[in-house]
Amino acid sequence: RSQIDILLASKLFGLADLGRLHMIKGFTVIPATSIVSPLLEPLIAALSTFKKDINVFSEKVHYSLISVIFLISPIMLFTYYYPEYIVGVFLGEQWLHSVLLLQVMSIILFPMAIGNVLSNAMMSLGESRGLFYYDVLTLIIVAGFMLSLDTISLEEFVLMRVLLELFVVAIFF
Repeated sequence: RSQIDILLASKLFGLADLGRLHMIKGFTVIPATSIVSPLLEPLIAALSTFKKDINVFSEKVHYSLISVIFLISPIMLFTYYYPEYIVGVFLGEQWLHSVLLLQVMSIILFPMAIGNVLSNAMMSLGESRGLFYYDVLTLIIVAGFMLSLDTISLEEFVLMRVLLELFVVAIFF
């Protein structure tokens, strides 16, 4: 599901826009994959030790969710409100036309981080089958909706993808 937007964008947009999307998406998820995930690995790894006591397990999952929210929110908000600084410093002036794309894409950090914790919690409970069905169902929803989009800009495409990801994570609860 995480790469379906790149696949679908290849059908809707030219090579230049596809390259922008791939670059900005990869750049956007760096904080989640390189900073937040490694910090949470010990906490998430410990979840399976509490699976027999659902109250303690639930408390640990809530703690993990709160931790993720506190870790990812400042990064997401800074990226959303100051994308031109990030693009200017890290990517250079030739990428300034992608500022809006980075701004919109930054919102995906929140559902990605929350979804990561919830997925790991389900795996800790041994619910891999339920997680598989959830992933297949949400892939169908996301792909079906994204395929129904017709003539929109790349930024609108990304906004729809981000809103769908927020919806998909809300289904998890």
